[in-house]
Amino acid sequence: MIANRLREIWRRACSPLHPKFSAATWSSLERVMGWSVPLEHMLSDASDQLMMYYLLRTKMWPVKEPVDLQLFDGDDEE
Repeated sequence: MIANRLREIWRRACSPLHPKFSAATWSSLERVMGWSVPLEHMLSDASDQLMMYYLLRTKMWPVKEPVDLQLFDGDDEE
């Protein structure tokens, strides 16, 4: 069930026109140019961004936390 959802997210986010970069290539681009996988630009749904973030992060892809996730990193102090 999760695999099917991830496959659908990836299909919507990627295009045959995108360059075929590996995790190692993205990592070198991150070190040299500060690039990371642009989840916010690829996916509009916050839950899709979160699922892809955790998948890519576990596979060692350079990816930044989605903005929605960053909102919950701090304490709930007011």
